[in-house]
Amino acid sequence: MLFFALALAHAQSVVTVAERPDPLPVANGCERWTGTATGGNDPSVLFDVVLCGDDAVTGQVQWSSLVSGWNRRIVEGQWSADHSTLSLHDVSMADERPNPGWRFCTIDPYQLTAVSEGELSGWYAAPDCGDRADFSLSSAGSAPGPGPRNTGPPTPVFAPPTSCACAWTPAFPVGLSLWFVVMAIRQRRSV
Repeated sequence: MLFFALALAHAQSVVTVAERPDPLPVANGCERWTGTATGGNDPSVLFDVVLCGDDAVTGQVQWSSLVSGWNRRIVEGQWSADHSTLSLHDVSMADERPNPGWRFCTIDPYQLTAVSEGELSGWYAAPDCGDRADFSLSSAGSAPGPGPRNTGPPTPVFAPPTSCACAWTPAFPVGLSLWFVVMAIRQRRSV
């Protein structure tokens, strides 16, 4: 019976270690925005957004959660003529690391309204996942430095991740645990 308890304890000891990725790099002339979502399939999401351009906008959105995982999306969109509203949509998924049981879907649209200087508020929808949530962003500033404003698409970052969703397993292998269970049952039957 002790062997069965050990095997069961080992089988239940596999855990997922999830971490948030490093912040997105900010090119000269681009702006960083950070924020949170409320509601939706995973209300623990943090956003790290880098946007480039004055009227037509390109950039990256990094979605990060200890619950669902993280992803990096390439986005594009347009400010309204008076710069009071911003509409964005995903162009592609540059990287994604969903946690077990989760998947990420294309967001189209992100709809944001300027509520004050340096504050955006709005919603996003990912119809393929049945996900819609409100979110807000605060300006974290522009990248300093000389040089022309980058109005082209951002360069995707393909560096190896510094964090990942990794499974931890103890040194006592599952196969050996199951062998002990089988042997204990066989021994009990032979007595």
